[in-house]
Amino acid sequence: TPLNNCNNLWQRIEGTIDTWNGRAHMAADLRQLRIVQPHAPRLVTEYWPGWFDQWDGPHERLATAHMERDLAQILGAGAQYNLYMFHGGTNFGFAGGRTISRPDCFMTTSYDYDAPLGEAGHRGPKYQAIKRISTFASQFGQVFAHLDPARQPVTLAPHEPPGTLTILHQSGSQGEVVFLIPSARLARPAKPRTRVAPAAPAPTDQVVPLLLPNGLTVPVPLEDDAVAWVLLNAPLAGHGELTYTNLRPWALLGRQMLVLFGPAGAEGLVCINGALLRTHVPTALEPAIHTHEELTIVLLSRDLVDAAYIAGDDLVIGAAALDEHDQPDAAAGLASGFKQVLRITPDGRVTRGSKAKPARTAAAPRLIGWQSASVADYLDGSSDQFKPIAGPASLETLGQSFGYGWYRLTQHRAATAADQILAPLSGDRLHVFGRGRPAPVLGLGPGATFDPAPLHLAPVTVVLADNLGRFNYGWQLGERKGLFGHCYGVRPLPLARPRLQPGKSPDPFVLGAFWQNLRVGEQQPADALVWNLSAPAGKALILDLLDTPGNCMVYLNGRPLALYGQNMSAHYLRLLLDEHHLRRGRNELKLAFFRKISPSDLAAIGRTLRLFRAERNLTAHCDWAFAPWTVPAAEAFGPRKRTPAPGKPVWYRATFNAAPSGGSPLWFEPRGLTKGQIYLNGHNLGRYFVATAAGRKVPPQQRYYLPEPWLTPGRPNELLIFEEHGHAPTSCRLVHAESAYT
Repeated sequence: TPLNNCNNLWQRIEGTIDTWNGRAHMAADLRQLRIVQPHAPRLVTEYWPGWFDQWDGPHERLATAHMERDLAQILGAGAQYNLYMFHGGTNFGFAGGRTISRPDCFMTTSYDYDAPLGEAGHRGPKYQAIKRISTFASQFGQVFAHLDPARQPVTLAPHEPPGTLTILHQSGSQGEVVFLIPSARLARPAKPRTRVAPAAPAPTDQVVPLLLPNGLTVPVPLEDDAVAWVLLNAPLAGHGELTYTNLRPWALLGRQMLVLFGPAGAEGLVCINGALLRTHVPTALEPAIHTHEELTIVLLSRDLVDAAYIAGDDLVIGAAALDEHDQPDAAAGLASGFKQVLRITPDGRVTRGSKAKPARTAAAPRLIGWQSASVADYLDGSSDQFKPIAGPASLETLGQSFGYGWYRLTQHRAATAADQILAPLSGDRLHVFGRGRPAPVLGLGPGATFDPAPLHLAPVTVVLADNLGRFNYGWQLGERKGLFGHCYGVRPLPLARPRLQPGKSPDPFVLGAFWQNLRVGEQQPADALVWNLSAPAGKALILDLLDTPGNCMVYLNGRPLALYGQNMSAHYLRLLLDEHHLRRGRNELKLAFFRKISPSDLAAIGRTLRLFRAERNLTAHCDWAFAPWTVPAAEAFGPRKRTPAPGKPVWYRATFNAAPSGGSPLWFEPRGLTKGQIYLNGHNLGRYFVATAAGRKVPPQQRYYLPEPWLTPGRPNELLIFEEHGHAPTSCRLVHAESAYT
């Protein structure tokens, strides 16, 4: 079985095929990949047509034209692609993960990914562009399968310089393919298309004269297209060959019907077996059909091809969607501008479906009967769900691998003044409540503080620990969640200027068997920074690296402790240095970097390194207990309080009546709420995060998808909400929309 290895040549593995991922300079990278492994297929295992969103970040988008040019480069380099993602979907439940772009880079519930097929099934320009080029590559797969991989003629690098046109030409035993890729500046912005045929064919804005090997010049119309392609000398399933055409081949159906498309109104040239057909691309929503060299030639505009589907050997135009059998489904509605569905058979016969009524979307239902359920017995620690535990423990070891968990800390000593508190062994967010009242949220993300926070531990302190998701790659995989260490009263300690110690890069494999982007035995000249620390007896130290430039390994007294990577971890590392690490008197702290350090690096490292002394362990003598976070029983809900307690978590319940689907997805907008969890008819929809406790808006997701299979038309539907900061749900609403971002 062939095994693919997709790490962009970071680590070669014998017996595997190295593949590629990315979304930039694809033609150049894939040509280089062929040089590295000349006898293997060129595969793009992950082409990224979009990207995921993160809380408190922008909605990520990639221009459709950018994607089209990249896919043309991949095919023009003789390679193939997989899309990640074609359809992203939703991070239901607690499935939203985390990545290393910044300390608090947690993924949103929507995994829309700006993918061609949207979260709720919406199809936009990116879907149509993917359909055009992918259908062509699939339908004429014999051309691509027989290309000569060694033929890589010199060409102008795509997009460099702007205002230019790149031509990628590949040939093989089953024909030739030419991709024309105008740079972003050369391509014209899309214009509204004419729906009614003008008196005369409309000329296109831009025509590229393509000089063929036989000296013939063929004018290829581009208009506002991001890419165009031409086939030469391609066999047509026993009907001779397509000598050339200036239009885009799209499909060959029933070994008899050749489907091409191009800019509306453009002159079309179709040469089969050396015989030329001159025609024009239609400007109305009606295909042009010709018989030429015993073949049926169907000409489509871009509007027509975007509404076209392949159904066996037939071509169907005008249906808005496919059914569960991948067949065009007129019952689901018509494509924009179409009044009926056309079916064209390979012999050129056209049948027209009956006129369908446009699908109607029912008005969005109202949320009614709001109720609430209190968690006051958890907040004050009186719930009988709390069970004693020996001490600090991670959520995983306590049976709560995902989501939330309740900790109760009971101290028997007299209360003291407020401390500047750190919980160095915790993740990701700690909602602290003393005597049932909210205190600062410790941890990461909007509304939380990563710095020491003024906090007074009450005789009974309750902590709601929030797990926001785990890393998807990098050097910190498998991180623990919850409150798995003690809380300390701290004060900052200044760090003296370090001494520079030249040497070699460290060996990270003493800490683990695998570190992404690092190779065993690979060491090179590098620098280390060394500090001398004094540790008072019985006192712990807390070390922070925050956006420290470079990748390094942390040593204390010659003992390797951890690996920090600015580009391979979450831009921070927090270490608790206690009696297991420190010795009395003088201690040596060393950061061993993987490269040489510049003066500017040295200054930046001094600004991003922090050291705290733990004056007191505030929770060492507490009794610890834990309660799992659960959905309350139905009988726990009662009339909603008109004036909710600010800052305190609460559960809300509402119902609504969902009408049978009218084709438009249903979404929940948690207006006026802050952060929490949504349940639909017992299904955990996912996390919402639209504002902090103080009311600051948190982008980018303000709308949450209610999947149709989880709805019960004709019966009451139940919506449950866990609202972390107790804001009122009176402004929440349901809406019909195509996506989370429109």
